[in-house]
Amino acid sequence: MLSATLLLCLGCFPNSNQLTGPSRDWAAFANDSTAIIVGTAEKQFAVVHADKMHTRSKPLPDGKVLVELPDRSDYMEGRVVQIRIAEVLKRDAKIKAHGVISIFIPGASLTDMSPSFEEGQQYLVFLSRLTATPGSFAGATIHHGAPSPWEERFIPASHYALVGGTGGLLHLTDENMKVVDQIKALLLTARG
Repeated sequence: MLSATLLLCLGCFPNSNQLTGPSRDWAAFANDSTAIIVGTAEKQFAVVHADKMHTRSKPLPDGKVLVELPDRSDYMEGRVVQIRIAEVLKRDAKIKAHGVISIFIPGASLTDMSPSFEEGQQYLVFLSRLTATPGSFAGATIHHGAPSPWEERFIPASHYALVGGTGGLLHLTDENMKVVDQIKALLLTARG
């Protein structure tokens, strides 16, 4: 029923299907989200298994040493993107205006299908709590780039995930800022 109401409401907006970028079912994203925010990307960190980041060396017959770097997919779980919240459209218990949240993006490398954040840019983000099977991130840490005597343990429960993968993320520009108003109207209709 809620989805039907949201879909009906989306049809109330002129040109609602003619947004810049790929066509998206905003009502479905809103319905599947535990939180929706507008925020600015601040920092990104790798989520790694530090114990698997070791290089291997092999002596060569000519006396030189061949150093083999580890394959990123052997040690990297993904990355964490920190977002400073400018506006909360749909809230859950952890979301606070002007606070910072962390979003986990799985994968060892960026691909055309990976969500991409640029530091200092503003985004509309559809979020859900990150769920993980027990032990799936055992030993994973957040790698801050600079050598450090300590590593921050990666705790899935303190992170969010994007709803719908790349579909749950919209880089906000002057041309598509009206989407934020559309999402607000969808949410108001759903509450009513």
